Amino acid sequence: MTITELCLCLLTLALLFNFVLLWRVISAPAARQDSASSQPLTLAIGSTVMAVSAYRRAAVNAAPHADAFAKQALVSLPSTPTLVVFLSARCHSCRGKVPQLQQLLAAIQAVELSFWLVVIEAHDDAADFLRDSPLWPYVMSMPPEVIKYLNPRTASPFYLMLNEQRQLQASGMLDDADWQSFVEQMQAVDAELSQPSQ
Repeated sequence: MTITELCLCLLTLALLFNFVLLWRVISAPAARQDSASSQPLTLAIGSTVMAVSAYRRAAVNAAPHADAFAKQALVSLPSTPTLVVFLSARCHSCRGKVPQLQQLLAAIQAVELSFWLVVIEAHDDAADFLRDSPLWPYVMSMPPEVIKYLNPRTASPFYLMLNEQRQLQASGMLDDADWQSFVEQMQAVDAELSQPSQ
C-alpha cells in the first residue's frame, strides 16, 4: 500500500467517524423529545397525591436566619382543596397567563382554595418575573423530583386541582376546557364579590 492510499484510507475513516458523530448529535434531541412525550402528561384523575412539601419563596427571601426560614418557608400540601399551577420563566405563554391568575386571586381567596404557584426552573432568579405581582406570596419552590412527580413532562402553563383528600380532580394546560370552566366559576364568584352589600 502506497503512502497516498494509506492517507486516503485514513481520510475515509475520519470522514466516516465525523459522520457517525454528526448523526448522534442530530438524533439526540429527537430521542430526548420522544422520551419526554412517552411520559404521561399528568397523574391519573382520581389518584391520591403524596403529601409533598415546598418552600414559599416570599418567606425564603424574608427570613433573616435559618430558624425563621424553617418556620416560615417550608409548607406541606394542605388537606384542603388546592390549585397548583406550574409556570416557566422561559415560557412566553406563561407570562401571558399572569394577568389572568392575578384577576382570579380574589375569588380563589374567597372560596378558600389553597393556591400554589410553582416556577419549574430551580435557579434563584427564575421567579423574578412574579416578584412584583400580587401572586408573589403564592410562589413555591420544589425539588426537581417533586415537580416531575406532579408534572411528569414539566409542562407549562400547567395545573392540578386537588380535593381535600389530595385526590386529583382535574389537570392539564391552562387553556383546556376544565381550566376555562374553573375560570368561569371564579369570575362568577368575583362578580358576586363586586355586588354592593344589601
